[in-house]
Amino acid sequence: MLRWRDRPHHRAAGVTPANLTLQASSDGNLYNDLYGANGEEITIVARPNSTIIIHENWARAIAWLKLRSGTRAHPIDQKTETKFAIAVETAA
Repeated sequence: MLRWRDRPHHRAAGVTPANLTLQASSDGNLYNDLYGANGEEITIVARPNSTIIIHENWARAIAWLKLRSGTRAHPIDQKTETKFAIAVETAA
């Protein structure tokens, strides 16, 4: 779980490869799986030791975010700590 603007997260080497899916919360207590307007689960392809860029609109709309390895239907259990850096893309 991470709160926007709290701290950077970096992905450790040796994790099981998997796409990321997201859960969002407005209060940090109740989380819901994040789906796009098209009804598909939001999926991020991330590589080890990389940064995920999130659009500024997401940063404004989502107070708390959980990153899940794998999908809602098929989560991937990571045996090592997994961290990411998250950057917010803003308008120029």
